[in-house]
Amino acid sequence: MKSGILPLIWVLLVGAVWGITVLQNQRLLRLFVARHPEIASKEIPFAFSHARHPEKALFFLRSRFRDILRMDPDVWRQRQHFLWLCVASLALPPVGFIIMLVYAIISAHTPG
Repeated sequence: MKSGILPLIWVLLVGAVWGITVLQNQRLLRLFVARHPEIASKEIPFAFSHARHPEKALFFLRSRFRDILRMDPDVWRQRQHFLWLCVASLALPPVGFIIMLVYAIISAHTPG
């Protein structure tokens, strides 16, 4: 395998996971705002605007809102997808670095 392919695949994979995570957050936010507008207006800044705010993602990760989210099965399912994508978004970059490091070490010690 050429040395430039592995980093390219890794960058594309990380970018895809991050992009899917953003789209999942937007889908979850729209669903929650549509079904629970009173809670959204009180707890999520700029919930009804297109302005970007980190709380639009962090709201769904806070444990104090878990019971509210669990009341609606569709919102809960979307939240679980978002949670796993967040974990993948955090884990994939260091795992990729480790894989590339191991590959580089093996390649350096392999004759030929």
